[in-house]
Amino acid sequence: LAPESIWTRITSISGVAYGTEPSSWASRVDAWQLHLPKMIGESPLLGFGIASLPLGELDNEYVRVLMDTGLMGFAVFIWILVRLGRATDRLYQALPPLTIEKGFAAGYWLAFWTFLVHAVGSTSFTAIRTMESFMVLTGLFAALHHRRAEWLPEYSREGSTVLISDAAVLNPRVL
Repeated sequence: LAPESIWTRITSISGVAYGTEPSSWASRVDAWQLHLPKMIGESPLLGFGIASLPLGELDNEYVRVLMDTGLMGFAVFIWILVRLGRATDRLYQALPPLTIEKGFAAGYWLAFWTFLVHAVGSTSFTAIRTMESFMVLTGLFAALHHRRAEWLPEYSREGSTVLISDAAVLNPRVL
């Protein structure tokens, strides 16, 4: 059902696994191989500082964080991602099915893992076009996660979920 251009792109991406990678992938790997030995040799623990490389020179978020912040900053970055991933899973498991909150948690879970994979070939957490939306969604997720004790008991009641309980349309006794 997809146009030919989509199938061409999919086959070029899948070629990475078979050794027939596209030129864009090969140039990314060359950049990683150029910068990583420099970081490991000169400043492995602290890196070279934020924005030590021009934007667009290195298309891999993990290598970029390693270059900018060294092994210590990279460890903190991974720790944050692991904490977010675990919190996402815990919240999703705690929510009852067929609720808006569970739908949002599922969407965030999927977006989170997609960002992690996407960051291998792009600067997902540094580029404005992707980082901005990720941070907004993460903020909403964090609010949902940290305030869940306030609204989870609401779902223990029998019956359907009412989003606006005092609206006249939903509660005829208010009329």
